[in-house]
Amino acid sequence: MIGDDDDKRTRMSACMTYFAIMNGYTTMSLFTLPIGFKYGGYVFSPIILALACFVETFAAVRLIQAARVAEIYSYTDLVEYSLGKTYKYIFQVFVALLHFGYSLAMLGFFARACQKIVAKAYETASGTEIEVSLWIYAAVTLVVFAPITWVRTLEVFQYGNVYSIIVVYLMIITITVFCAMHITENNSEPGPGWEAFNNKEFVTMCGLAFFQYEGIGTLLPVMEASSARDSMIFLTIASLVTLFCSHVAFSEMIYYSYGHDLNEPIVIF
Repeated sequence: MIGDDDDKRTRMSACMTYFAIMNGYTTMSLFTLPIGFKYGGYVFSPIILALACFVETFAAVRLIQAARVAEIYSYTDLVEYSLGKTYKYIFQVFVALLHFGYSLAMLGFFARACQKIVAKAYETASGTEIEVSLWIYAAVTLVVFAPITWVRTLEVFQYGNVYSIIVVYLMIITITVFCAMHITENNSEPGPGWEAFNNKEFVTMCGLAFFQYEGIGTLLPVMEASSARDSMIFLTIASLVTLFCSHVAFSEMIYYSYGHDLNEPIVIF
């Protein structure tokens, strides 16, 4: 396996750790969040998102503290150390189910996004429509991402973490520019149905807000691969605050631009 020789490992610096934490907490669900703002409203949504960020940050800090005390950076081993073997086995079952569901969700999202992008590009270039089965895109996505599971240490990805965060923020900037142009074309008027609180569908935003910060599963592996373990609490808080500010600004901009006309993730809108 790649990265198994512990003696030859060069651990991540504080800067690389910061990007790794951000990457762990950043998923493509970022681009579905503006739809959540439509369900929650432009006032309620950032409030519930702030609550979710606080709860997840508190949990992350407590996890880091426990890992530092025990000097254990494996979730299953930390559970066994704290609660015993029985809870360790229960924990392993739930983690397996969680990762299986998460992997299927991301596979479906990438496959559908690729299908939409290819179809739109082909229609623009040729003037005719093309329809390729979603299963083909799913198979290609699976083949591309499967080799990642062979990598056993996160240091291998330290420059990839920086690159991926840069790509995400370039996408955010690009989409924001188009939204600004759209707002200008509409004489700075908000999109249809723009409201402070959606009393009919706000529950959906509550679930989506907590889903945005599900990256706690990557925290201990990042900590294990980092040379800045003593600064881990500060780096985690800084990463989550950065993401929260980005989430709110990005989602508010898009929701203001399109209002209730926003029905799909913005990358395939």
